[in-house]
Amino acid sequence: MELETRKEGPGEYTLRYALQCDAHGRIKDLVDEDCTTSSFVFFTETKVLLGVLELPDEDDEVMQEYPTLNIVDFSIGVDTQRRLWELDPQTRHCFLFPELRAGTIPVRIDVRSDPSPGWKPSEDLQAPFHVSSERLFVISLSVVESLRLSTIAFLTLQSVVLDIIDSCGAENSLGRKIPWEQWGPEGTRMTEVSFSAVWACYTYGTKCVLPFQRRDSNGQIHFRIVDFDRTSLKKRDEGQLFRGKNTLSTEIWFKDKDLSTSLPFRMISKEFKGSFRPSCSPMIAEDSLIVVDVCVPAVSKCWVLAH
Repeated sequence: MELETRKEGPGEYTLRYALQCDAHGRIKDLVDEDCTTSSFVFFTETKVLLGVLELPDEDDEVMQEYPTLNIVDFSIGVDTQRRLWELDPQTRHCFLFPELRAGTIPVRIDVRSDPSPGWKPSEDLQAPFHVSSERLFVISLSVVESLRLSTIAFLTLQSVVLDIIDSCGAENSLGRKIPWEQWGPEGTRMTEVSFSAVWACYTYGTKCVLPFQRRDSNGQIHFRIVDFDRTSLKKRDEGQLFRGKNTLSTEIWFKDKDLSTSLPFRMISKEFKGSFRPSCSPMIAEDSLIVVDVCVPAVSKCWVLAH
């Protein structure tokens, strides 16, 4: 995998990044001799976030890929073309996950976030306000263990990652590798959730709609939205506030049998009136919740609810 940037003008850059898509428009893995890139999103207007499976150093006993998040600043070192591991330490920050247990094989790491950096609504809408620039990133790690595929998700905020990058300091020149202990326990929320790879608009701004629903005693369907907006956490808004640690049993994924994460969030339950199957896919926009139920390839239903 190679990155190339070109300076077009003051504060304007062109990022050249080879993309290959399958028949469904999903990005295929980009395989190099040193790593496999599963997905990417634009982190800021000058930084890109890559979900990467990297190979360990040659002197390691087990040559098995391990998952990483890479923040690459493509405004530095323009007019060059380099492999990821050849980038200058000032250009690349590598966020590490907990160490995988023996026999657990990572197969893919997906990253989702909306809207794109610098997005603003059309002036024709004359909207009095719009979603803040803060964004939630949903990182889904898929692994195979004992011939079984499973997925675990990590949710973190753009401001959390930027604060950690700023705290690294110029004196850190060891490839800017940031261990899990430095960013994960307090800067993420971890959950055993498998998000849809097709209906992928499940996060917007600081909110994320979970892919499963709950039916109450009256038969009404409720979808759950998690909101990590730090401003709303200080108010008496609707929903249930979660500030403490939650611990997951992670022995099938990582060497540590139990891992705790504690990024605060608010959970909001939305009642949804409609007749659809449990396999439906919820998506979220700035001011609405969308539920798609694909019954057969040629027939689908869609419901929209303001939130």
